[in-house]
Amino acid sequence: MSWPRGLLALALLGCGAEPVPTEAPTPAPVASPTAEPGQALPAVALRVPTRAAKTPAPVAVTPDIEAARAILERVVRAEAVVDDHPWALGHALLAFGPDLTLTDGRSAIDQLFADFAEEVVVGDETLIRFPSKRGSIRIEPHSELLLKALTEIGVSPDRTVQVGGNPHVVGELYRHALSRAWTDGKTTGYGAYNDAPWALQGLATWAPGDLEWQAEGHAMSLDRMTTDVVAQAVEETAFMRDAVAAGTTFEKKGQGIFAYTCGGAHLIQGVALAVGSGYGTDADRVLVQDEIALLFHRLPFEVQLVDSYLQRAPEYQLVLVEQRLKFLGHWVETMHKAAAMGLFEPTEDQKRQMGGAMDELIRTVLIVEKMGVYGKLAEVRASNEQTYLDYVGDSAHALRAIDVATGRGTVLY
Repeated sequence: MSWPRGLLALALLGCGAEPVPTEAPTPAPVASPTAEPGQALPAVALRVPTRAAKTPAPVAVTPDIEAARAILERVVRAEAVVDDHPWALGHALLAFGPDLTLTDGRSAIDQLFADFAEEVVVGDETLIRFPSKRGSIRIEPHSELLLKALTEIGVSPDRTVQVGGNPHVVGELYRHALSRAWTDGKTTGYGAYNDAPWALQGLATWAPGDLEWQAEGHAMSLDRMTTDVVAQAVEETAFMRDAVAAGTTFEKKGQGIFAYTCGGAHLIQGVALAVGSGYGTDADRVLVQDEIALLFHRLPFEVQLVDSYLQRAPEYQLVLVEQRLKFLGHWVETMHKAAAMGLFEPTEDQKRQMGGAMDELIRTVLIVEKMGVYGKLAEVRASNEQTYLDYVGDSAHALRAIDVATGRGTVLY
């Protein structure tokens, strides 16, 4: 396949990991691995978020918004509320909340842990974790992706779940995350900073004040982790700030933050939740506010770029419209979450831009529906698993974005 110049970089910005086979085997119990001795973790009295904030700039609900929301809800319930695809189910939980049930009436959270979590020995105690995958089943392609989702929707760390046929509490998932959560300037236990934002957000949401721990020989604190991830975000967007300062534009060639999952949306959301919860330094908070301001410059650039490719290469409409859905859904979600946490107070001009982004998101959802994509997702999956996954995951994020932007959804921190 020959791709127009620059189009390939756009098409590779999916929010999942590598493509996986469509057929998934039945989940099977996994033997509990044993961690290295001496990795004892501190006792942590996890903090349940007490602030449930709403956007200070809610978008008025219109018939088109209601229609788009109904489409997204139908699709996410059909494609993501399933018992054999934990990655998708995690996105459904993000969209619908902790009381979500499967079609057979079982709790989605209970099934997620019972079928896909596993026990792991850390030091002298048994905790729980989600592996990245099991066979060809995609479970957690990004470290602590499911922890982030569970903390975001208000699950209690004291909730009892069954893992390996034994009772555990969800908070043990958090404590296991601590055992591998470390950053040290340019290096991190996750291998790359693209894999750190979900852990940072999950840890910050339940963190009890000045959290400190040891991870794989590294003395850590949540303040330090926040500072390191913020510094990485600033480095990855430096080329954008340089262009804005010079009054020029920037290109999209897979560089910097464009190489990150979902164009770096999760990176910005992770640092925003951490500094919004009081972690890092005052300087980190200012740097994150600068990142948020930069997103207003990215909005017209990214939408116009996708639309220009749609005109030049209409044969790639399926992928390009999905990229439009991805960017706009994450952008609306990110900006209203940040505003809800008080990281910025939208000016009148920014409110207009946020409203315009919402209009474009709704228009995109209606275009996808008119194209008939949502009615033929099985065909999409058969031809390109990653494109299918992007439509499912990004539809869940778009649904979450609509709810947060209209004031229906809250931000816990």
